[in-house]
Amino acid sequence: MLIETKISFITILKNGIIHVRTKPNVVAEANDLDDNLSVYNKYLKGEKGLFLIEFTPKGVSSNEAKKKFREPNRRSIKKVEAILVKTNPHRIEVNHYIKFHKPEHPVEIFEEKKEP
Repeated sequence: MLIETKISFITILKNGIIHVRTKPNVVAEANDLDDNLSVYNKYLKGEKGLFLIEFTPKGVSSNEAKKKFREPNRRSIKKVEAILVKTNPHRIEVNHYIKFHKPEHPVEIFEEKKEP
């Protein structure tokens, strides 16, 4: 199942993993993250999920979107999170998220899709 939002393509993989691939050349705003969260909640139905987040090289997020991404209600739906990064700026942002916001669920960073 493929669902397209303004900022990403969301696929529910056969093993139940929610694969989120950001669209290229998109600036994600805070309200865009609400649209994605709505899709996740419809699928998860109150349960926690397994997430594979794939950042495309030319996508960026506004400062408001970065703050919203770290909100507890967004993190509480995640059992495990694998984040696929292809650029150093994305790696820096993800490392900052892990080190300073200390999500309660496991988060791993990968450079290639076959790794997670």
